Amino acid sequence: SVGIFEGIAGALNTVATKKAAEGFAATEKEYANTLNKLKKENEAADAALVKGTEKSAKAAQEALDKSMMKPPSKASKGAIAAAGGLKKYKKEYEQTVGAMKGSYSKFAKEAEKLGMKFAKGSKMDMAEFAKKDAETRKRAINLTKRMIKDEKERLKTLTKGSKGYKKLDKEIKALAKQEKQMSNLHEDTYQQEKKNQNVKRKTAREERKAEKKKITAQKKIQMGLKNQTSAVKRLGQVTSASAGKIKAGLTNAFVIGTAAAMAFFYKMQPLAESVQEFEKTITNANSVFNVTKQELYSVSDSMVKFTLKYGVSAQDTATGLYQLASAGLSAAESQEVLQSTMKLAMATQGDHNTLAKLTVQTIAGFGMEMSQTEELTDKFAHSIQKSLIEWQDLASSVKFAMPFFVATGQSIDELLGGLEVLTNRALEAGIAGRGLRQALAQFAKHAGDNSSALRKMGVEIMDAEGNMRALSAIATDAKAAFGDVTDLEALTAMLEDMNVRGATAFALLVQNADEYTAAVDDLANSQGEAAAMADIQQQSLSNQIQLVKNALLAPFLFSDKVGEANNTLNEFTWRIQQLVQEFTEFFIVTLPDGTQGLTQHSEAVK
Repeated sequence: SVGIFEGIAGALNTVATKKAAEGFAATEKEYANTLNKLKKENEAADAALVKGTEKSAKAAQEALDKSMMKPPSKASKGAIAAAGGLKKYKKEYEQTVGAMKGSYSKFAKEAEKLGMKFAKGSKMDMAEFAKKDAETRKRAINLTKRMIKDEKERLKTLTKGSKGYKKLDKEIKALAKQEKQMSNLHEDTYQQEKKNQNVKRKTAREERKAEKKKITAQKKIQMGLKNQTSAVKRLGQVTSASAGKIKAGLTNAFVIGTAAAMAFFYKMQPLAESVQEFEKTITNANSVFNVTKQELYSVSDSMVKFTLKYGVSAQDTATGLYQLASAGLSAAESQEVLQSTMKLAMATQGDHNTLAKLTVQTIAGFGMEMSQTEELTDKFAHSIQKSLIEWQDLASSVKFAMPFFVATGQSIDELLGGLEVLTNRALEAGIAGRGLRQALAQFAKHAGDNSSALRKMGVEIMDAEGNMRALSAIATDAKAAFGDVTDLEALTAMLEDMNVRGATAFALLVQNADEYTAAVDDLANSQGEAAAMADIQQQSLSNQIQLVKNALLAPFLFSDKVGEANNTLNEFTWRIQQLVQEFTEFFIVTLPDGTQGLTQHSEAVK
């Protein structure tokens, strides 16, 4: 009788399974067709990006080549005559080409020191530059700017008109031409990359919609199959008597297998927890970004690569990504901003959450672009390192002063330069920010007042167009009018126009107007300071040890094709998911009504 019931159960299972398989195949086919359509759209977008980048690179290369002297054989008669004859033109051409080769050779060597590789040659290959990622392109541009700045300083030490002076001057000009075309090409490429990302977001939304439709249909099929299975189980109860004969042996096997599985999970726990926390955090960030898993994992891969350069834990970068997502940034913007703010936190040994919030708020407040993040964090790093401003106080001082600096048309350099001067004169950062706010507020209040005490003493607040002048320029004029601000008339004029708090801040700026102007100028030329300071911090033993930890963890954090095919981070996380599911199903079963119950294995172990 047992064989009869087993045959009936087998036949029922075969029919139900076949029907379910047909249903699954239909839903998978529809889903595959949708994915194929979206894949073609993505491929078209990628092809357009490649074509557009190549076109921009070609135009930049042609512009760079046209800016150089033509060979004597191709030079016009006018150019040769202007040079003083063919012999002098050839000499000038050879010197110019030599300077170009020399400047590019120096750039390539400096870039290699920073981990950027560029092909050897006589000039920048714009096609190669365009293929670099956005971060590397930006770092290369900043390197070129720093080299121009450094070489100009070195030029001042040489005798004007000397052979060495002329050679270095030509190298500086060659670097300037290179930097101009690099900046233009980077901006063109960045805009094309953003357009490509918009297409990817659109297809990602359609992919999630198709996936949801497939899952809903397959759940209905699964429920029908489970109902059939339940009926077969009731038939199987007829044969339950025979199970008693082998119960004792099975119980021992279940107990041993369970103990082994638990031991395995215990050993896997520390590594799995680190990967799980990382994957959970970037997934939380994607709940805001709402991009495809493929795009999300591309961002996470760039974060892991960052941890292999700098001694920052992967979990810290993931937490930073979520913070930026919560601030309303897109995945691409967060990727660009995160690396700059992480370098700033490392350079100043500050809290990344505080500094990242300050960076995003300042960009929004001053109407800057997210692509200017590195420029802004360089300014923050400069102010923190070159004055008594502490990173934890910088946010409060900027918060108080920024609205009035924006409203009166002042720059971030004017704000940070003023804070540097005031904090170096024993004003706490928050008080300094409020003092600057009060001074600007009172300036704006008295802008059209002909009876203003400052105006009477020859200090103009507004320019001819009715706009407020730069605060450093006002301070410089006030110093010329007041001297060192020690006489009663000058102090009275300030108190009349600004009250005590504003007058205190402005008086210190006037007394140190030269230092204030120099600070503003230094901030305008602070490119690369955060990265340079982070590179120095990187040499510490603790950061070197963190790099080793990052290298050991990286293989489990990088995405791969297996993970992509199974909608997870990588093969490791996919295998963990499988183990968890199989381990759970060994003990817990979902009943037809949706509730959960214990399996016979659970009963046996109990």
